[in-house]
Amino acid sequence: MLKNKGKKNNYLSGVDVAEWLRVHSQYILFLCVLAFVSIMNSHLAEQKIRKIAQLKNDVQELNWKYLSIKSDWMNRSSLSNLENNLDEKALGKSGAKPVIIVADKDKR
Repeated sequence: MLKNKGKKNNYLSGVDVAEWLRVHSQYILFLCVLAFVSIMNSHLAEQKIRKIAQLKNDVQELNWKYLSIKSDWMNRSSLSNLENNLDEKALGKSGAKPVIIVADKDKR
């Protein structure tokens, strides 16, 4: 009986592989370039995500600082605190009129 009749040899020789690479070299190069671009794109995206996260933390920290300074300023500028500060420095509502100082123009 004919056992091997009609069967092809499934093994590739070195010449066949070289020929296939020569024919498809542009396509293989194109796939390599696409892989490189994809890898670079993912690295750049990760870098930008890290920078955005860092900037969000900075904005949050600066917002806290702004709110604490604003609340401190609002507390210091309230009327009751101003009166307390003026009383401590012996300034304030003593009922006396202010002294007006007049400079003579002739003494210059």
